[in-house]
Amino acid sequence: MSLENILQTIDKSRVAENNIRRVTGLEVEQARRLQREYVRARNALRLRLASIPSGTFTEAQLKATLAQIEQLLRELQQVTNHELLIGAQISTEQSIEDMVKELRVLDQNFMGVVQPIPQEALLTSLEPENYLINRFESSIQTYNEKLRGGIQRILTDSIVQRQTTNQAIGKIEELMAVNEWQVARIARTELHHIYNVSKLTGMRELKEKEIVPGLKKALIHPMDSRTGDDSKKLAKMNPIVDIDQPFKFKWRGEERVFMAPPDRPNDRAILIPFKPQWA
Repeated sequence: MSLENILQTIDKSRVAENNIRRVTGLEVEQARRLQREYVRARNALRLRLASIPSGTFTEAQLKATLAQIEQLLRELQQVTNHELLIGAQISTEQSIEDMVKELRVLDQNFMGVVQPIPQEALLTSLEPENYLINRFESSIQTYNEKLRGGIQRILTDSIVQRQTTNQAIGKIEELMAVNEWQVARIARTELHHIYNVSKLTGMRELKEKEIVPGLKKALIHPMDSRTGDDSKKLAKMNPIVDIDQPFKFKWRGEERVFMAPPDRPNDRAILIPFKPQWA
């Protein structure tokens, strides 16, 4: 069977399409949960700052306000870390479930025989809180640092420009509201990274333990109005590479190299296993 026919069969099976829909739903829900925490933080900050006396903003008020913001961001980090861990665990478990399902369905389609895969053993070997959650936490922490810096600039400018307390508070609320979409994008991107890297780790273990010798990896891209031109180009290329080799392609004069999606923010491609025996 030719590579083109194999890929057509994978598309017709809808197993990858269903898994994309499932992982997208997970990422959107986790992003909303995280975004809600930032909305709560913004509302809590408004209540805390409401106790500052009205009038022209002063240096004394600046120190008190910064202390309130520091405390709020520490509380927010604790809450979001809990949410991140939950999201990472769910994403990791789903990635292994999806990979096993893909192998089972495609084995049945191409070979008529389903190879047993030790799903529980694969899940046990993955510890997302140790080696995958770190990047997620780092991304959120970086965002919080930028948020802190932005708020501090607003407060400093308020003193220099002799703005009122209400004006300063209003600008802080505006800054937090405008940037909340970035939290959602970070969550979706990092959870997508966790999903695909967990999947890659499981595929590597299947190959190294010779449960599925010669296993390779491929990509499936959801095609709709949101699909980027770079993703469309890569979908036409249909690269199939060894587990430990990166995907490579040139886009607008730049070589893009990555081991697993996402290759960029909002990249919705997923890894799928590929057996040479299917050909």
